Amino acid sequence: MEMTKNEKAERLQHVLDEALLPLKQRLDEMEKEMISVRENQEELIRLLSKKGAE
Repeated sequence: MEMTKNEKAERLQHVLDEALLPLKQRLDEMEKEMISVRENQEELIRLLSKKGAE
């Protein structure tokens, strides 16, 4: 039984989604790390500004 174009497209989309899942998960992790780094930078700037004002 031959697959229709729509069935082939759906199958391909499923395969691509599965293949991209680890990349999407890693991207989410990297975004969280970037937020954490930004928060740490802001805290460091606050501490240095406070120390400079003393």
